[in-house]
Amino acid sequence: MMSLKGLIIVFMTITQSSDGIHSGKEPGCIPPDGCQFQMLEGAPTVTCNNIGLETIPACLPGNYPPRHLLINENNITQITSIIYDTLEELYLESNNAIVVVSEAFRHLSKLKLLSLKYNLIRDIQRHTFIGLTSLEKLYLTGNSMRILPEQAFYYGYLPLLNILDLSNNSISDIGDTSFQYLRNLSKLNLRNNNLASVPLFENAALDLDDLNLGDNKIEQVPHDGFKTLTYLKILSLDGNMLTDLPHSAFWSLKHLNVIHLENNQLRLLWYNLFHVPWETLQEVYLHSNNIDVIHPHLLPWRQLKVITLERNPWECTCHATWMWSIEAVINNSTSIICKTPTDVHGQNFKYLNEETLHCPHSAVSIIGIVLGVLLAIGLLIILGYILFRCIRRKQPAHSIMPKTTTSIYRRMGGKRGNHRNSQQLPVSNQTIQDASDDEL
Repeated sequence: MMSLKGLIIVFMTITQSSDGIHSGKEPGCIPPDGCQFQMLEGAPTVTCNNIGLETIPACLPGNYPPRHLLINENNITQITSIIYDTLEELYLESNNAIVVVSEAFRHLSKLKLLSLKYNLIRDIQRHTFIGLTSLEKLYLTGNSMRILPEQAFYYGYLPLLNILDLSNNSISDIGDTSFQYLRNLSKLNLRNNNLASVPLFENAALDLDDLNLGDNKIEQVPHDGFKTLTYLKILSLDGNMLTDLPHSAFWSLKHLNVIHLENNQLRLLWYNLFHVPWETLQEVYLHSNNIDVIHPHLLPWRQLKVITLERNPWECTCHATWMWSIEAVINNSTSIICKTPTDVHGQNFKYLNEETLHCPHSAVSIIGIVLGVLLAIGLLIILGYILFRCIRRKQPAHSIMPKTTTSIYRRMGGKRGNHRNSQQLPVSNQTIQDASDDEL
């Protein structure tokens, strides 16, 4: 029979073990009405959406420790410590939450996804996300943040973070070390904030694949402004206030596949703007700007899968006819509408021709043909003359003997048929040859 001391030890062991795992099923705790437990794709899931909760529940329904927990559309203004350490996904969306208590997630070492979308969160600090050592995806979309302090997303607390979504806030200031050493971060979304300039990533040591800076208030991009993001594949700068771009703006982006520059005020694009990412570019979005002309060497047209040029004030002159030969442009040219000159204003560039644009190509072609014919005739005359001289020089000596002999007799005063001079004088071959040369 077990002694009293042994029973006490067993009881304490069981108690400590149960304290170590907070499954959501605590003795004597009644889960809130409206919370539902179900198995979704093999994962124990608890849903407590839109049931008027004001705090995080102290216990949850179900016979299995929850791996997914959804507490959305409630009235939880303050996010306090969450004890369910078996969670892998946690959704706390649209709860009017203003404050996230420091170390509120310190028990959630297995959590891979945390969504705090569409709350009223104003501030985050270095210790806000302590304990989330397995977190891969963090969504803070649609909150009220204005400033990201230094080390807001401290690498030591978020070593595996892969996706960080900060879109639809009011962020205007980002600390130099806000994203420092997030080496696994591949996607950073800062869309629809109040950024007036491109954030500095010089000290961040990031290996981003996708950077979204669209729908901000950025007026200019610095020379080589993305020099530390050499592995970037997707860059979004659409919906800003850009009027021009330095020619070296993207020269560090050797692996760039997609670039969004639409909905800006761009007018002039340097011909070598995409000189470095030339071999990797596949999609370029330039629609809804102030572009009137474009250089034929700006882009690797034949390798592009997508190119958008519509809704620009195009100048449709003979200098733009090169676009007819580029399939990537023609496929999109149904929306390329001419603004100038006035005689083609409002017309679709795709259906114009050289005659409509008053191009001088026909006259130039006729002149070229005439010059070509004259040059050919001149060459034939020269070749004929050279051939004639060559044939003349190759004629044999005996073909001119009669004329040569007669000339020699005449020089010696002889007459054919004169008996006195009927005796022939000896003539050497050398004399005949000399005479032939003289005659020639």
